[in-house]
Amino acid sequence: MAYPLRTLEAELSKVVAVTTTEIETEEGDCKGLYLFRDEDGEKFMWGPTPVRYQFHPVATLAEADMIDFLCPACFGTDREHHVMVSFAGRDIPDEAGSRSHDGKPSRWAVSGTGLDDLVLTPSIALSASAPPESKVCRWHGFVGSSGIPPGHAG
Repeated sequence: MAYPLRTLEAELSKVVAVTTTEIETEEGDCKGLYLFRDEDGEKFMWGPTPVRYQFHPVATLAEADMIDFLCPACFGTDREHHVMVSFAGRDIPDEAGSRSHDGKPSRWAVSGTGLDDLVLTPSIALSASAPPESKVCRWHGFVGSSGIPPGHAG
């Protein structure tokens, strides 16, 4: 079955680095960690480094660093999950974006003008190194010029 990327709720995003110098001083598990606040000044995240990455939706492929879409193999099931694919040649820090099965940054060549004609190469293989008894999704397929081509959804 073919799935247009829009059917899979695809979203183009830009990677944005957020930095802080604030350290949590209140007693508890987060004391001494870097503290991040939202737009209203409320605490919302703590981390071991002063930088974290957010993914902001963008309208065009030209400004996007990555795409996120529902897995075509698990679409419409109780195992539904997202696939995140980072683009090659974009300014994505190694700490952000998609990762290979061995934990290294993974990046795909991208062509097209938007969601309706996006092409990613090479193919995408989820959890290729997971043991056979694992219940991890093993979708392996392509993103072609009209979404996920027939035969590559399951």
